[in-house]
Amino acid sequence: MTERLSWSRIKSLYRGQWVELIDFEWDWESHYPAWACVRHHHYDRNELLRLIEQSPAKKETVLLYLG
Repeated sequence: MTERLSWSRIKSLYRGQWVELIDFEWDWESHYPAWACVRHHHYDRNELLRLIEQSPAKKETVLLYLG
């Protein structure tokens, strides 16, 4: 399983990239996840979508751009 990271850590590691997050805990006050696992990431959105299509389906995921 992928390591759960804080939102601030995800932003610093994946700046300028699209990320697919799984196993997330949403912080409704900040409108961003408090913690999450990054399943896929890529600088190109279409490439990220291709990676997601090639992987087993997950029930709950979120896609975000960290620009």
